[in-house]
Amino acid sequence: MPSIPSEIIESWSHDLMEHIRVLASDNRELLFLTAEISPVIPKIIKEVNRDIRIWGVVRGYFWINLQSRVQFAAMRRILSSRRYAEFRFFPLLHSKVLIFRGAEFTTALIGSGNLTKRSFMEELNHYVIISKEEIVSKLLNDFSLIWNHSRDDAYYEECSLLPLRKLNQSNLDQEAVRKLVDGYLDGDLDLDYVLTRLNLSIPLYQWLFLSMVAEEMYIFMYLIEFEAAKRIIVPAMLNDATVKIIASNRVSTRIEEMINREAEFHGGKERVRIKILKGLHAKTAVVKDKRGAWLAYIGSAPLTKSGLHCEVNHGVIITDRRTILRLLDDFDACESV
Repeated sequence: MPSIPSEIIESWSHDLMEHIRVLASDNRELLFLTAEISPVIPKIIKEVNRDIRIWGVVRGYFWINLQSRVQFAAMRRILSSRRYAEFRFFPLLHSKVLIFRGAEFTTALIGSGNLTKRSFMEELNHYVIISKEEIVSKLLNDFSLIWNHSRDDAYYEECSLLPLRKLNQSNLDQEAVRKLVDGYLDGDLDLDYVLTRLNLSIPLYQWLFLSMVAEEMYIFMYLIEFEAAKRIIVPAMLNDATVKIIASNRVSTRIEEMINREAEFHGGKERVRIKILKGLHAKTAVVKDKRGAWLAYIGSAPLTKSGLHCEVNHGVIITDRRTILRLLDDFDACESV
């Protein structure tokens, strides 16, 4: 099975580490949300700025099979990271967020990679740096909510659940997203207003909006489940959008046939195309919408039922031309492998 071109992975990894080194040197605190952590990444940050406080939340586990060497080794690695970072545990946490806080400014980094060497240096992950005040403020509020619901121990017999609506500062629902779509496509709503609402919400509504306005969709996706595809990808196809996907080898080779069959059953004519490549961990969508604007979602939410409806995930929709062109170039390079 072919792999993501190494130069693409190295390019994103190099830029990511450079940005993190710069941000670490200029700030006094790093707050993080991650599903996994390994000592090497906080160690690198501490080498840049030994005085920076690194603290955050890691995904917790409901149970662990002690006979599983993989799980046991992973948990031992996570706990050894406490040499460099303070952290608690929270179940269903899948976000990948870094918040660098200084005396005057706070900057956030949102993406698809965990605080691990594998995510930073061996997989294709996408990220975006955010300094917009209302988004950064939301991330800080979300961090506080998750931190206050987290615990010091990693293994849960019972867990403190955090309803996703508490992370949905725009109070969106599916009907509200539909109104945003209609207002935007009719020209009644400004794109900046729409994106402000969406970026203060949760990834489910960001994905729904992109699906409903798309004329073209180019997706990098680590995981795809059929039930989620029926709610995000199939509706876009039925709305005559062209959908192409680069998926990881964790995705079933049958998913393309299943999605196309579902679209055809509902009268759709467009067909999705999916290419499977090793080394992909991104959860990204680049969309040309029906008004001709280009948008990109970058975040941690996979196209799975749990990723959209149960897990804690974060992402943003951006319009930055340079980032979008880079993502499209990467998509073309992956398609040609």
